[in-house]
Amino acid sequence: KNVLGVSQEKYAAMVGISRRTLTDIEQDKGQLTQVVLDKVFKPLGLKAGLVPTHEHIVHKIIQPSGD
Repeated sequence: KNVLGVSQEKYAAMVGISRRTLTDIEQDKGQLTQVVLDKVFKPLGLKAGLVPTHEHIVHKIIQPSGD
């Protein structure tokens, strides 16, 4: 509500999911698919994905091949 100025119910309808599913996401419950998460985050300009948590992995990913 603070970001887009709409209620939870209106936001859920806007992105095409149930209010219950949105509540489950907020409470870290349920078994959500990538498709549902992408629907929820799209209006915020976000996309769900994997983020490495260790610096050495980040360096390995961005290091040019052949090094």
